[in-house]
Amino acid sequence: MAPVIALVIGALAQSALVALAIGKERQRRTRFRILERALRLTNVRDRRRLGYTTSVEGEQGDFRIRVTAVDHRHAPSDVRIVVDGRGCFPRAIELRIESVGTSLAKHFGRKAIEIGDDAFDGAVFIRGPELALQAALDPRTRWLVCDLLQTPGRIAGGALHELLRCTSIADTAKVSRAIETMIGLAGRLKDPENLVARLCERFREESSPGVRLRLLDLLADRFPAEPEARAVFREALLATDDNLRLRAARVLGDEGREALLNIAACTDGDNAEAVRAIELLGRRLRLDRALDTLNDALRMGHRNVARAAIQTLGLHGSATAIERLAVVLAVGDIELAAAAAHALAGTGDAGVESRLLTALPTAQPDVAVAICEALGTVGSIAAVPSLREIADETATDRAVVLAARQAIATIHARARGASPGQVSLAEGESGQVSLAEDEASGRLSLLREAPPE
Repeated sequence: MAPVIALVIGALAQSALVALAIGKERQRRTRFRILERALRLTNVRDRRRLGYTTSVEGEQGDFRIRVTAVDHRHAPSDVRIVVDGRGCFPRAIELRIESVGTSLAKHFGRKAIEIGDDAFDGAVFIRGPELALQAALDPRTRWLVCDLLQTPGRIAGGALHELLRCTSIADTAKVSRAIETMIGLAGRLKDPENLVARLCERFREESSPGVRLRLLDLLADRFPAEPEARAVFREALLATDDNLRLRAARVLGDEGREALLNIAACTDGDNAEAVRAIELLGRRLRLDRALDTLNDALRMGHRNVARAAIQTLGLHGSATAIERLAVVLAVGDIELAAAAAHALAGTGDAGVESRLLTALPTAQPDVAVAICEALGTVGSIAAVPSLREIADETATDRAVVLAARQAIATIHARARGASPGQVSLAEGESGQVSLAEDEASGRLSLLREAPPE
């Protein structure tokens, strides 16, 4: 009797478990059906595992949606959602939370994009077509992306992935809201019909200075002649951000000259924007203004601005400019005197040779190197004796010796023919040059290695 009772109890228990499983499956299917109706899915297909419905997949408009119930034995269940854009946005777009893995990927050469928003760029690993991403990632979209990625979630392969923790598929409202938000985000990632117009719109609506600067750079690099882009460049000339004004002025050419002049005239410290403005202006910065800029910069100790003004004087190349550069070469500090030497060479005026030779004997080593380099550019055969004298002095700085020898070689390479007093092999050290003592040695030939001592 006891075995029979045991069998009956076992059968009843098994039947109860089966009934419980069937009831649980029916309840789960019912919840999925409710979710289907709430989401208005079409072409629905269930996915089953070990007899249980684990997920439902269907279409809503242009999107394919899959909702999966993730059960845990000793923890509340989760819901995993995948919204497949089916070509709605570029499959190459990848957005995920920065991690050790993404940091290693970038370290080993996997290219990532930065849009100019420091906080977003630091938190999100971004890959894909930059123009499409810049067009899409406006402030609201960036906020939605961060919200998705923190669930945690990701965007990759043309689909959005989200995990709703501690959520049941019975929570239809929460799941529906999440899917609605994901579909909205997918729509924001679509390629715009008019890319240039969208980038221009992004520039106007963007509040982040870094993003605005990056958008302007993209427009300048890719679409400099487009009417919509040029309208944005003109607007940027009126911005308070000097970096924006510089980028715009560079593209607009003469239209941006006045903005560059205003930036160049800034006296708020030795700022990089003023330097860049002077460099962009070049000869368009009138000689009198270049001289005033140099004098003001020297008086206020703005060395970078002074160096840029010196370069501009070299571009002008007039007698007045040469006279001022010669003064800086003679009495300026080492860095500015060296810049003046190069600027004198940049004038292309043969008359600067005498000024360079006059300053050479008493110049500091760094300045002497610059003078030798300048003489290599504009010097004549007449400069060779002075250069040889510098090269032969035993107390001369090694860098100056090498620069003098290089200048001699450059002068003779530029000269036609050869005559006594030109270049021959150096006997003491390989790679050196010295003056020839007679007609036979007045040519430049292959160098010999010095014999071992």
